[in-house]
Amino acid sequence: MMMLAQKPWLNRHVSTSASNPDPPVAAPGAATEPLPATQTEPALLKEEENMDIHPPHGPIHTKRDFFIHMLTIVLGILIALGLDGLIEWRHHRALVHEAQANLSTEIRNNKETIDKALPDIRQGEKQLEQISSVLRQVEQGKSFQGNLSYRFIGYEIYSTAWKTAATSGATAYMSYAELKNYTDVYDTQQVFLSLQDRAFQSMADLADLPNIMELGPKKASPARIQQVEIAASRALSVERTVENAAIELQKQYVAATQMH
Repeated sequence: MMMLAQKPWLNRHVSTSASNPDPPVAAPGAATEPLPATQTEPALLKEEENMDIHPPHGPIHTKRDFFIHMLTIVLGILIALGLDGLIEWRHHRALVHEAQANLSTEIRNNKETIDKALPDIRQGEKQLEQISSVLRQVEQGKSFQGNLSYRFIGYEIYSTAWKTAATSGATAYMSYAELKNYTDVYDTQQVFLSLQDRAFQSMADLADLPNIMELGPKKASPARIQQVEIAASRALSVERTVENAAIELQKQYVAATQMH
């Protein structure tokens, strides 16, 4: 048995009725009724293929028409570019405003941290001054009664908002004066953090201090006493530099928060 595959064009020309496979044949001389006028699919396709699109104002006949069309095109392009530029400008301003808000919040938080750090820094200076003074007395053979201590406290200040502003490109749309102020603030902040690390490292040079105070001037060697005394003087110098950086950073924080 042979089976025929169905084709779309076959379905349109072959009747699927099984009861009357052949169309009726009119008798000779009988009047025939005209078939209804129907538009076939090829005619529709032909009509669509012949459809033309004309300019809205008709064909161009004169130079005046030509220049009017050219002017219309140019104005349309300029308006599109202007709108695109306006949207881009608003996007940049929104980016800058968001960065400014984040920077203001971060700087206020960092200022609060520095405000808390300054009293501790000054207290550490007093402790180091006392250690240096006592060690000079011990070098001279004098005894000391009491306890010596030095406590170092490190503080975290952040630059997340500044790095985010640079990564997002917001800094490229800030004014020069504003960008310079922010740059100075975060440069000074980095100096403070570096000095704070040096102050922390100087604690290792004071590790022999408890042993010297326990042995006293008679048993501790002069070289050991002098070594720790030099380390205390160096740590005091670093601590004072940390204080100066913190004071300068505090001033810059205040100026930065007053920009907006």
